[in-house]
Amino acid sequence: MKDTFLLYVIPGAVAAYNLVLIKTYIESISPSLEESALIDGAGYFTIYAKIIMPICLPILAAVTVFSAIGQWNQWYDNLLLVGGNSLKTLQLTLLEYLRKSINAAKEAQNGLAGEIPVAPMTTRMTITMVATLPILIVYPAMQKYFIKGIMVGAVKG
Repeated sequence: MKDTFLLYVIPGAVAAYNLVLIKTYIESISPSLEESALIDGAGYFTIYAKIIMPICLPILAAVTVFSAIGQWNQWYDNLLLVGGNSLKTLQLTLLEYLRKSINAAKEAQNGLAGEIPVAPMTTRMTITMVATLPILIVYPAMQKYFIKGIMVGAVKG
């Protein structure tokens, strides 16, 4: 998997927690929906595609948000398994900027730097904003589905 795009796909392809969430959600769907579709002459694929999947949009959105955030924050696999710059993720690039900033600050303390470096804390805060901004943009769009999907196991009353 070294230096291939599969590095991003295979480790997060199937997460047990997400499978349990989806299974629980599908089990909470009333069996009478499937029965009525069978009586009307629908096949199993039709029932799945036209009844079950549209009902499962909230849990699929929640799982998508979980997977996207998990993948977005992933940098360690990238650090170990990617040699070139073509597959480098934003998180790893930001980590490298932070390391350069810390090294520049150390050189400035030792009198080795020719110019005044940016403080590592400033760099760290900027990196935090850059890493968080896409999530802050995507989450509000998915929030209504996310709340419905996450409440699967909640007590109904």
